Amino acid sequence: MPLVLFGLYRYFRLREEGSGGTRPLAGAAAALALQNLSCGYYMLFFVPFAAAYCGFEMARRRLLRDARTWAALGVAAVGVAAITWPFVSPYLEVRRAADVGIRTRDEVVQFSADVQAFGTAPELSRLWGERVRVYPRGEGEGFPGSAILALAIVGLASGRMAQNGERRRTRAEAAFFALAALAAGLLAFGPVIRFAGSIIGTGPYDLLFRYVPGFDGVRVPARYLMIVALFLAILAGFGAAILLARRVGTVLVAAASAVVLAESWVAPMPTNVRMAPYGFELTPRHLSMGADLSPLYQWARDAPGRIVLIEFPFAEPAYDILATFYAGQHRRPLVNGYSGFFPEAYLRRATFLRKIPADLEAATKALRSSGATHAIVHEGAIPDGRGHELSDWLLSIGAQLVMTHGTDKLFVIPSAAKSH
Repeated sequence: MPLVLFGLYRYFRLREEGSGGTRPLAGAAAALALQNLSCGYYMLFFVPFAAAYCGFEMARRRLLRDARTWAALGVAAVGVAAITWPFVSPYLEVRRAADVGIRTRDEVVQFSADVQAFGTAPELSRLWGERVRVYPRGEGEGFPGSAILALAIVGLASGRMAQNGERRRTRAEAAFFALAALAAGLLAFGPVIRFAGSIIGTGPYDLLFRYVPGFDGVRVPARYLMIVALFLAILAGFGAAILLARRVGTVLVAAASAVVLAESWVAPMPTNVRMAPYGFELTPRHLSMGADLSPLYQWARDAPGRIVLIEFPFAEPAYDILATFYAGQHRRPLVNGYSGFFPEAYLRRATFLRKIPADLEAATKALRSSGATHAIVHEGAIPDGRGHELSDWLLSIGAQLVMTHGTDKLFVIPSAAKSH
């Protein structure tokens, strides 16, 4: 997102100077395309701000009637859309075909930020984690840090900015980014604005949720807080530039930078945290990748022919997340999955396959209807040493053991035609 704005800024400055250079615009378009492919949330959330910034720059540089600028922006927009569309269209097709992908308003409200989020620091912050916790809740930690706020206030309050080489920052620029930060903050509150959990009004996000395509498919408006942080960082940069023009500015900016680092200190930062699913053992302590990849996944990756894999435990989020992760290693179709939406076929299948099957006939039908050709059973994930019961069930329906690694077993599943 910063690279998008930086490229746009450089492009419009060149256009104002009469130069026809479009390399900065091409860089901005490339950065925006990569941002779109990185995260669907910020594809929806950030693009309108990027468009607004283009309008702002064109207005203040008197380029609104410049056909050449409009044409260049149009080409850039078409290029970004052409790169983004092949990755977006499958989601739209699933939404149409499977009738999934629409969030309820209550669900969106649940994952919106509270006004007091701006007084709540992340719990893992070593400096503020136990001190600035006004209203702790998930997806609701928006405290930007005292140093960033102080620098942003300097950048906004100083009004007329000092010249720095060829760059001239104006009151209008500071006002734009301040208003953008305010707008992003309001949108982070979601369809309704809440203070300490109590509703105090309707939020502007409600209009996006109701009338703008795509916004009814995401459930966490609180992620606008990242865009708030982006615009506050820009304002902080303005403030730092002002201070650096003063005699003691270098010392002040260095001190502020040290405070930013201190406020950002998270140690230790937990990664690959073991999950404790209800009714199953803790997930494995380590993820295997590369040369250390489990031989079962290596076999699935390298074996000839068509392979559709199902892993047990099935439909338990902690283990489905692992199965999805390893699908990135073996690159085979997978019956398991994890998302914010679950197709009806998956939910019906989960009814019979989530635990050790009680109704063996129904479980066998569910397994065969899934299209799976191979199964991996993580026997160690089943408590009380009962994991072998899943393997025994597969063997009883004609599955053949291919390989064993530790407590994991790989089976070939007979097709329904062969079983008859």
